[in-house]
Amino acid sequence: MSSLLSPVHLLLTQLVAQFNTPYQQDNFQALLAAQLSQESKALYQNQWKSASALSRFLTQSRWQMGPLILMIQAYLLTQLLKPYGRGRRPDLHVMVDLTSIEKTGKCKAFQHWLHYYHECYGLHLVVLYLCCGQSRIPWSVAIFRGKGTTSPTQLAIRLIRQLPISLRRHYFVYVLADGGFASAAFLRAMREMGLCALVGVGCDRQIRDGRELRHLHGRGQQVYLKNFEAPVWISWCFQKQPNGLYRKRYVLCTRPLSASSMTRLGALRWRIEAFFKTMKQRFAANRFTFRRLRAVLRWFFICWVSFLLSHWVALTQETTARLDWREVAHTAAETFFCSLLVDWHQCELNRLKAKQKMGNPFDLGSLALP
Repeated sequence: MSSLLSPVHLLLTQLVAQFNTPYQQDNFQALLAAQLSQESKALYQNQWKSASALSRFLTQSRWQMGPLILMIQAYLLTQLLKPYGRGRRPDLHVMVDLTSIEKTGKCKAFQHWLHYYHECYGLHLVVLYLCCGQSRIPWSVAIFRGKGTTSPTQLAIRLIRQLPISLRRHYFVYVLADGGFASAAFLRAMREMGLCALVGVGCDRQIRDGRELRHLHGRGQQVYLKNFEAPVWISWCFQKQPNGLYRKRYVLCTRPLSASSMTRLGALRWRIEAFFKTMKQRFAANRFTFRRLRAVLRWFFICWVSFLLSHWVALTQETTARLDWREVAHTAAETFFCSLLVDWHQCELNRLKAKQKMGNPFDLGSLALP
């Protein structure tokens, strides 16, 4: 485990060294340690720093987030381009989707970033997520600024274009997306980049002959969509709903694949939904109370680094059991921030010993057991 995590430890050390002052370094480590070890994700319940110190660090301190992101992406790229061992090299699955983070209250400093979309008021993020073998990598993100601005489809195309060319040359890339990105512009852009796209599509999507996809009877057949010049291939599967019923889900592919392959790859795009759930429920990406956009983006950065550290620790655990992000995050905290945890537990132990010396007649633990 030590040999596998030594590059990660070196990367974390370099990230800490990028901060200008010991004050910033301590606050950065305190935020990461709290994100990984605490059950409560409130900023104001940090064990090592006060809420005011952390608030100043996220809102006012002069440190640049861009060089830190580039440093992490460079490390991720070297890991993805490492020579693969025995067996077939895995494919690279590039997933793109939009997630909404609800925000209430008045935030005049970045009010123009907040709007209603799909009956949710808040920030709306287009996320690019990479899956290759056992690796799960959130690569980049863009903010959708509402009607009249760059659409989510255009933002997704821009994020995919910004992927390093070396990844496209090293892997066979599949682009997986849901029905919100099934427009002709998105499919045309994927063809121009030479990427195979598998996109969820509605059953009412029209074909050139006037029929809809629901009228098809054979999986894997080639069709021509209305307002799209190139042929596509269609398949579908039945997804079980919470009420016990099954819903027919269609998937579109820009290259000829077997029906079973299209169905299997189309189902893999739900991995990004699991990532959204983990980021919100375990790493508190949706729980922020800041009124400045810079603080919000820095909070997302802390959540992103916490997820990556936990994921790297999970890769070192040779187990077939279902991944428990709570246990993995605690292991990451004990691995990278053990000294901070020891100091905290020592303070708690001293406090309880002092209370014990004062005498407590209600302490049942002091009674002698038979």
